[in-house]
Amino acid sequence: MTELREELPPPQRLVMATIRCIERHGLEAATVRRITEDAGVNVAAINYYFGSKDRLIEAALAHTIYEGFGKALGELGELMLSPGAGGAREAVELFFRGYLDHALDYPRVGFAHLHGAFRDQDYTTQGPKQVREFVVGFTALVGPHMPQPDEADRHRAVIHVWASVIQLALLPGLFGVPREELNGPAMAALLTRTLFGETV
Repeated sequence: MTELREELPPPQRLVMATIRCIERHGLEAATVRRITEDAGVNVAAINYYFGSKDRLIEAALAHTIYEGFGKALGELGELMLSPGAGGAREAVELFFRGYLDHALDYPRVGFAHLHGAFRDQDYTTQGPKQVREFVVGFTALVGPHMPQPDEADRHRAVIHVWASVIQLALLPGLFGVPREELNGPAMAALLTRTLFGETV
């Protein structure tokens, strides 16, 4: 682990260390000291590479947004075009299986993205904007294949699904259910049924 960490250049080590510190300790407790110790660099490296701790945190959260949402639409689009997926419904279910494998891994990072929304009802920050953009993109890809004849109904079904996924990602222990029940094939099938209805 240490050898792998040292192979990365210091800015990347700082970004990855920040993500780990936010997940372990929470946003408020991800201190400069904890981050630099985890990254194996001196305290001055944060200002040198990022200008401030706030900008480092922005970079770390931007990285996780890209990993969580930025790649996801491309992956879904590829699945929907893949002849092996068997159609839109099957592609979406495969997508959810892969997505849920990692969606519950970083609840504190997810909370950090939505911190302003929770604390101040501020939806203008990067996290809420990216979630909205993702939901719009997801609806554009999947909506035309959904059985609901009304666009508003399709949009509501998509919101229902993603509200559930985000709730599980932020509070995976809330329902007292083993993790494998939250991110396994049965959950992917349930989310897909919410969008497409029961199979005939």
